[in-house]
This record gives sequence, structure tokens and C-alpha cells, in this order.
Amino acid sequence: MSDPHFNIFHAYRGSNRSEAAAYRQLEDNLTRALGITLRAIHGTSMQAALLERLGFDSSESEDDYRVHLQLARPPTTPPAKRFLLVIHGGPKLQMNERENTATTSRVDAVVVSRRTMVAIESKIDNVVERSQLDRHRAAFEVPATNVFDLTWSELARAIRSISLTPAAPHVARYVLSQFEEYLTMNGFGGLTHEHFAYFALPPEERDMLVKDGIRRSLEEIGGYLVKGIPTEWNRRVLNIASNASHGADFGVVVIEPGSRASHPHLTISIDSSGLHIHPNIELEPPYQRFKKTLRGRPAGLTGLLRQLGRNPIRSDSDRPWRFRVVRRTPLGPPRQYHYYPLIDVATTVFQTWDNSELVGFIEKMTTKPDGEAAPQILIVKTHPSTHLLAADDFESTLLDDIREIEPFFDWIGEPIRATK
Repeated sequence: MSDPHFNIFHAYRGSNRSEAAAYRQLEDNLTRALGITLRAIHGTSMQAALLERLGFDSSESEDDYRVHLQLARPPTTPPAKRFLLVIHGGPKLQMNERENTATTSRVDAVVVSRRTMVAIESKIDNVVERSQLDRHRAAFEVPATNVFDLTWSELARAIRSISLTPAAPHVARYVLSQFEEYLTMNGFGGLTHEHFAYFALPPEERDMLVKDGIRRSLEEIGGYLVKGIPTEWNRRVLNIASNASHGADFGVVVIEPGSRASHPHLTISIDSSGLHIHPNIELEPPYQRFKKTLRGRPAGLTGLLRQLGRNPIRSDSDRPWRFRVVRRTPLGPPRQYHYYPLIDVATTVFQTWDNSELVGFIEKMTTKPDGEAAPQILIVKTHPSTHLLAADDFESTLLDDIREIEPFFDWIGEPIRATK
């Protein structure tokens, strides 16, 4: 993807650096970009396909559509079929039952044909006030049964598919692709070049909307994985912040059965180099659990490490699992540490080791020296950003990774997969 500042919709955000203002501008601009796109692709099969995703019947493809922004009441003589669509950040729309004293409000957009009207309320997050929707329904005479929702990410994926329409006019295809690019650059519909580049830029050059987009992408990835495993564990996206002791910035989504302080968990993190997935042992209780299990059933871990190392590495696209131990030296309260890697070795090297040699190696590398905090113990795979950006469905690759690493959680007594 090119520089985001060359995207035709990015400029609408304005120059205000206030986080609240930028958030509000993005919410407004997404709706404006949708309206501009619908007008730019008017009369094409791409418009019909996009409108169908917004709730219009495919049989209306020959109707004359009009797009309005910020209406407080319906256009003159509204059509008989009326709907209210909430487009939100996902993954699932939540209703806020808080009472609101406002008596009127404007919908963000209205799309009208001869037979159908769809009023659109746009949200960046996934929360909407029920009272606001009730006012919209009353103003536009929409039945309660005709309220539905769609996520921006679902819309981005639909546009990506629609843009492949053969023989589409060049201008229409360009505007549609720019809208899809604008959605993905803000974290709807997948990771982009901007997301990886964010971590490589000096702090003063980073774009807060790209940061928000990274968090939304991680939230989406976590939701996909939790559903795809499937697991009853919870996902949690951590704040993106500089970690001076690691010497890097990164975004993290954690899939965990409970508190990270008490349980082994699964971590997916993103930085400038790519995406990293690994079981994670950190802090004292899970560390002691690891050591106890290692003493009692070492063959479970050694067998897994050998299994993970059996796949040959023939090209850059073949990524090895690595066994990694990170030492943590306390610097002072509260929980300040100096982190440094003790080992980071590909599991392929363990193929020729006998059991006693491998167990002794793991014991030695994971033993906590006096005066140090519990080390981090990881079995990690890294997917470079260049490979992820070229992949059509890298989430399924992450699911394959989880299936490969599941035996680790079974071995330590914390199975990740939901059991009936």
C-alpha cells in the first residue's frame, strides 16, 4: 500500500491532533467516504453489489439511488420499505441502555431508491445508545424488525471482493479501492503496511489513528482465533506502549484462561518485523507450574519440541518454531525489570539430541538464578510482515500454528480447546 497521505479519503481527517477530535473525525469521514464511493460508482454493477451489502434488494439494481448525509428527517415522500443500519467497529453490536435527554438527532447517512430507504448510523466502536436508535426509528418511520447491523471490517472485505468485478470503469474501480484502502488503513479488514511501519517510526511521527487501527486489527484477529479454535478462554488487547527494557514497541493480544499472573497463556504480538505467536510463561505462579510439570513429565515437552522441529526449513516462507528464554533482572518497584534473551534456538536443532541431553538443557536454561525474577519461557514462531501482507488468509495460518502448539497447553494442564 502507498503512503496513507496519498489516499483520497485520508485528507478529510483534518489537522487536529486531539485524540477525541481525530476519533470523531474518523467516524464522520468513514460515512462521508461511503457516500462519495456510492456516488462515484453510480450506475455500475459494483454499486448494485455494494448496495445489496447495505440492505437493498438485488432486484432494485435499475433504481435511481440518492445519497444524503446528516438528515434529521426522511426525504419527501419516503418509500414504503425502510431500514435502519448500524455500521460499527465490531465484533458484536452492544446496546447502551443509558437514558439520553436529547429529543432529536441526525442519522449519519440516508440512501434512497424508489422502493427502499436505508438510514445509516455510523460508529467506530461497537456501542450504540438504544434511545438514539429509537429516535432514528421514530423520525424515519422504521419498524423495529427492520434494524440490522454490519461491521466496517465486513464492509471492507465485501468491497475487496466487489472491486474484482470484471470490466468495471477505471474511475469507479479506483474510488472503490481507495475506500477499501481507507478502511484497512484504519484497522477495518486486516493488517496493512502502515500498521507494521508504525513501530518503525519515531514517536513524534506516529499517527494515532493508525495506532487505533492496530488495536482494532488485533481485536479482530483475537476474536477470529477464539472462535476458530474454539476455546472458552478470553481475549484481551493490551495497550500499545513503549517498553524501554525490551527496547521496542509492540501491540499485543492475549488469549488467556485467567490472569496472566497465574496462568500460562497464548500471546500474539505485532511489531515492525512481523507477527509473533507463542505460548507464554511469565511471572512466578506459571513459572513454578512449568518447572513442576517439567520434573514430573519431561517427555511431554521434549516430544513436542522434537515434533515442532521436524518440518524442514527450505525457504524464507518456512518459519521455524523457536525455544526462547528471556531473563528478567529486577530494577525496582513496581515491577521494573531489565529483560535480556538467554537463548533463542530453532527447534530443528533438537532432532539429534537424546532425551537426557535435552531435558538437562531445558532445566539449565529455565533455572532462575538468585536475585532474578521468574524468566519468560516461550515457544515462538514469527511471521514476517512481508509474508503476512502477501497472504490472502493469514488468520488461518495462525490457527494452524495454534493447533501445532496445543500439546504444550495439554502438557502443562491448561488445555486451550473447549471441551464438551
